[in-house]
Amino acid sequence: MKCFVTRDPRVLRKAFSVFVRPIIEFSSVIWNPHFKLDINMIERVLRRFTNTIFPKLTYPVRSSRLGLQTLEMGRTLADFTTCYKLVNNLIDIDCTVFTMATVTRTKGRLIVENYLNIIS
Repeated sequence: MKCFVTRDPRVLRKAFSVFVRPIIEFSSVIWNPHFKLDINMIERVLRRFTNTIFPKLTYPVRSSRLGLQTLEMGRTLADFTTCYKLVNNLIDIDCTVFTMATVTRTKGRLIVENYLNIIS
């Protein structure tokens, strides 16, 4: 924030999206945290940024005014996109180590014929 003289929300949003967000979301498919404590620590970056622009508003209102999705949502979308690409062979990764699970029943106790296993 010290690098920018302006306090125009559009300029600061663009600066955050260009300079900060790529660093935070780099390789998020590999390191995506699942503990709430870790998620909150990462999300604190966006909370602090939005608080400098709109200090009297709540976090969801600040994010929506700036048109920013939460960092957790960005990581989730990246996970879904990578999963889609893996299933449809759109990524140049050898996926033969995975087998698709087939479910024989959906009520009561779930019986799975093939687990999603990594073949060694």
